[in-house]
Amino acid sequence: MHTLRLLWAAQNESVWLRRQRRYLFRQQLETVDEMPDELFIQHFRLSKIVFKHLCRILRARTTLRGTPEIPLEIKVSKVLSLCNDDADIPHFKRTTLHKILHELGFDFAKRESRSVLLERDDIVLWRRKYLRKIKEHREANKNIYFLDETWVNAGHVKTKAWVDSKIKNKKDAYRAGLSNGPGAPTGKGKRLIVLHIGSEKGFVEGGLLLFESKSTKDYHEEMDGEKFINWFKNIIPNIEPGSVVVMDNAPYHSVKSEKIPTLQWNKQQIIDWLQSKGVTMDTSYLKKELMLKVGEISPQYNTYLVDETAKANGIEILRLPPYHCKLNPIEFVWAQIKNYIAANNSTYKLKDVEKLFYDAIETIDSNKWKKCCNHVVNEEKNMWDLDDVMELAEKNPFIINVNENSDDSD
Repeated sequence: MHTLRLLWAAQNESVWLRRQRRYLFRQQLETVDEMPDELFIQHFRLSKIVFKHLCRILRARTTLRGTPEIPLEIKVSKVLSLCNDDADIPHFKRTTLHKILHELGFDFAKRESRSVLLERDDIVLWRRKYLRKIKEHREANKNIYFLDETWVNAGHVKTKAWVDSKIKNKKDAYRAGLSNGPGAPTGKGKRLIVLHIGSEKGFVEGGLLLFESKSTKDYHEEMDGEKFINWFKNIIPNIEPGSVVVMDNAPYHSVKSEKIPTLQWNKQQIIDWLQSKGVTMDTSYLKKELMLKVGEISPQYNTYLVDETAKANGIEILRLPPYHCKLNPIEFVWAQIKNYIAANNSTYKLKDVEKLFYDAIETIDSNKWKKCCNHVVNEEKNMWDLDDVMELAEKNPFIINVNENSDDSD
């Protein structure tokens, strides 16, 4: 029935376009509401309120043009002007707006006769391959585990609280016989880095890795390949054989089993590598010829260390497509744990936050894990269906029209 409605709407261009626009916008805002605040800010670098304002402005500036080549148009210059005139949205530069559009999955491309809002083909194909694969695993009743890292700062607290608007200062509070309570932390403070793994049955016993950060940089820089693979080897006995482990593509998840020659290698190094693989070459070959031979045989050696370790123990690794953290249920588990810490953090000391983290872990049982997993299953179905809708929409495309003098050449 849904397909019939789509086919009927496609016969009338204006009806189809209006329905498609409303559908995409509604789906976008529903996804925003479902994502945890911290996860959303980490992914889009915008608050939900600012993001929704921007979406509404984009929707307001999207108009029907009445031609099959350019059915819809969004003028970035007008959007930028409206954003900068809106008191609820930070002041944007043109380059900032371009970055936001890229973060939302759009590319700046030369307009053709039938242009459409573009998502990178490799991302679409990766997503479709992932969705097919994980669906097969679920239908085969395989145990699916999800792992990920996160962080918690000593100053992690809720940013809003109920306050008495009649009390203006400490003096008013003292006269009323009240206390102004603990003040907000002056900064984020020290940081804990956390790695864990779980499934719809709950967290894996012995899977927690927690340590204090020694740097103020991105927490990803403090987790290296050696630390991750040692942790993974230790938890393998607690993972059922024949299971699937889902992870993202962080650099420490993607350490190669061995280094493959590149153009940065010198000629003798490439020859030695080829000879170690049973390929006879000598110095009479040009470096380009050697690299051509490397390209022929490298796929069989271009493997990841964690994948090979898992395979040796009867476990399969499945990697999430880039920018799809909401397909990992543990992200929503982290959000619940962080909310617990934020609600109970009153000392802003790292040792107390660590204790709160362990307390929060105890509150996450198999029921909560299962709810997060079910939510992700629904999200997978939505993505699958939306890909089908977008393929139909290519016949009646959307475009982003930027000024011809734009300096963005992506």
